[in-house]
Amino acid sequence: MLFIRKLTENQRQLVLIDSIGALVSALLLLTIATFFQSKIGLPLEVLFALSTGAIGIFFLGLILFLFLASSWKVALTILISLNASYQLAILYCLFSYSHVITTFGYLYLTIDLFLLSGLVYLELKALKTRSPRLLIWAQNIPDFIHFLFILLLRIACISFKICLLSHA
Repeated sequence: MLFIRKLTENQRQLVLIDSIGALVSALLLLTIATFFQSKIGLPLEVLFALSTGAIGIFFLGLILFLFLASSWKVALTILISLNASYQLAILYCLFSYSHVITTFGYLYLTIDLFLLSGLVYLELKALKTRSPRLLIWAQNIPDFIHFLFILLLRIACISFKICLLSHA
């Protein structure tokens, strides 16, 4: 809990962590796309599109980290929006390509969803800590995040079960 509190108090560090996480995600996707595409099951175009989105988030986060001196709530709001959009893209891939995606692909994308959910939770918590009146809906962040996390968990579990049944 102390670690989470320190992260939410240092918004600049949170922006850097988000940026580095996007870079790691992009590199993993590019590696998977090049060497292990058959193990994931997603078409190369989809893997490259996801990695391009992650690279975009990395560069934007890096620019915000290096050149934004004061308004970290703007940076966090932008990154929250991009991360949530990236989560929706992953969910779209899970459902649209459920007929070709492998168990390993479901596992990889589900883990990515969980990590992004945790990051968005920390960023929303940091926004609430520093500026409680920034977003009206952020007044009940724990309830909203809990609901979103449970919803994403259920969707991921259902898609994982569909994958297991289709490959049985």
